[in-house]
Amino acid sequence: MEHLQEPWIVCRVIFVILETENQRLNKALETLTAQKAEMEAQIRASQDAVISMPKLESIIERMQGHIGTLDFECKRQVLDMLGITVWLDGQTVDITGVIDPEDAVIATTPPLLLTPLSSWL
Repeated sequence: MEHLQEPWIVCRVIFVILETENQRLNKALETLTAQKAEMEAQIRASQDAVISMPKLESIIERMQGHIGTLDFECKRQVLDMLGITVWLDGQTVDITGVIDPEDAVIATTPPLLLTPLSSWL
């Protein structure tokens, strides 16, 4: 009887090893599938951002056209919404702002013509 149990035990050990390896590979597949989906979403977002550059440029041009009609408080609120801080000391103007790299999309586009800061103040 002992002679018949040995092959069964060996088969059971091999089965457990294969089952454990299969579970590990399935988890790795799930991880890779999630990473692939995230990368595809980032690629789509990047492509959408590049495609929308002309629209963004037209919005900026319209803002530049209307910025002259805003009073000081409205201009201050616009800068505040954009996360831009302007410090004036009578002689110099310091402008600070941060663009979060997580939100930024790098794209090659022609430079925008911006309204000088003096027209904002």
